Amino acid sequence: VDALSKMPDTDEIVIWDWKTKAQNQMDSIRKYGAYAKDVAQISAYAFALQQMKSQLSPFAAKIAYLSRDSSDIAVVNVDLDHGWELFKASHHIYTLLKGAK
Repeated sequence: VDALSKMPDTDEIVIWDWKTKAQNQMDSIRKYGAYAKDVAQISAYAFALQQMKSQLSPFAAKIAYLSRDSSDIAVVNVDLDHGWELFKASHHIYTLLKGAK
């Protein structure tokens, strides 16, 4: 997590993550959206803040992808419920694979 902000109209808390990517990846991000691993990661952080009953519990999440040469930015809205499901599924797979060794 790189930042928390408050929406001026609603006072809802937004959790932010900033990622750097190569310039040639920016169009793909705009077309297809955020990387699944990034969505799962920010959703897990949001869930943790919610579970701690923090006054800064996020209602929304955004990932800002910055090109490495700082010439471009793409901001993607994150569905926190979907991201949490992705995180739980990936954690389950990790646990299964770890037990198979």
